[in-house]
Amino acid sequence: MRFPVSIFVAALLALFSQAGGPQCAQDEPSTPLRDELRSWVIYLSSDAMKGRAAGTPELENAARWIAQTYGSIGIRPALGEAGYFQEFTVQSGDKEQVQKNVIGFIGPDESRCHVLVSAHYDHIGVKQSYERGDDRVYNGADDDASGVAAMMGIAATLNRTDAMKDGACKVVFAAFTDEEIELLGSKEYVRHPVFPLDEMVMNLNIEMVGHREKMGPRAVWMTSDRWTNFFDIMKRLGKERGWRILGEKFKKMNLWMQADSLNFVIMASEGDETFYGVPAHTVSTWGGEAHHHEADDEWESLDYKNMEGLTLLLSDVVRRVATSEFKVEFVDEPVKTLGNRVSLKRFHAGCLFGIHTKDACHGAPGPAPPSTVP
Repeated sequence: MRFPVSIFVAALLALFSQAGGPQCAQDEPSTPLRDELRSWVIYLSSDAMKGRAAGTPELENAARWIAQTYGSIGIRPALGEAGYFQEFTVQSGDKEQVQKNVIGFIGPDESRCHVLVSAHYDHIGVKQSYERGDDRVYNGADDDASGVAAMMGIAATLNRTDAMKDGACKVVFAAFTDEEIELLGSKEYVRHPVFPLDEMVMNLNIEMVGHREKMGPRAVWMTSDRWTNFFDIMKRLGKERGWRILGEKFKKMNLWMQADSLNFVIMASEGDETFYGVPAHTVSTWGGEAHHHEADDEWESLDYKNMEGLTLLLSDVVRRVATSEFKVEFVDEPVKTLGNRVSLKRFHAGCLFGIHTKDACHGAPGPAPPSTVP
């Protein structure tokens, strides 16, 4: 099924001009990028998508729509005859379900390095009504249609400015599925990478960037800010654009362990005894607002002006990393720098994830249990 994108976008923008938006000044002119971000979020988080739960026809429709949108903004297919789709199967009860990551890239074909920009496009579907109303569709506008929109906005911005010249690294764009089910989409990518992992410069993962009520305008935080020099790079480039770059919030929640970027920081092999790390961070503007995994996570409540500013900042960050103006590398736990790759031998996964006791992990090389890391 193909979606008439231009007609659909025009209709959505006409609808929005009538409906307005609670966080946008009614007399402030919009911009083409802001309109795109809004229309993409509207499509992915509409009631027709029924919350984009794993294994549903609506999630399949979302994947196909993302692939078509990739093509319309100049993201090229990454998987040859398979186009944009990295397919894999998951077991659901006694049935197997085919799931899809949506992968594409921009930049020179011959480049032997790449930056991976990612977001997840699944959500949690339709549930029973709750006490705040009768709405049963958990739309996931902020979580994570906003991240997918920002990711595509980065691609559109880089392509329009012709930023990815010869000599630059590729920029790979991955819309991961099944983040809400144990990060399965990004796990599949690590197991079967479309581009070699040893050529990956870093992973920039985008998660819930549509709200600013608690963080304030022009503020974004990132996971694992102590582990690499990317926090300093972000602060420097954020200052140029008037953005505040903050370290990891909600540390007791260990959010770094709940985002797709985790699978790139910690990649297990050889019976879970060896780990290879790629610098990977998730950025977010979520400040603890109550809409997370609730039915009121709707497109009308997002701040598209703030999203646009963040998209432009991240576009600049990605461009300057991909053109080697800045090199991202580990500087602290959980990994010790060894070039841009890390090998942590004889360190069991149970120590990292706090499954084992401290005594069992005593003397093991590598990271401390999560209670002592960001």
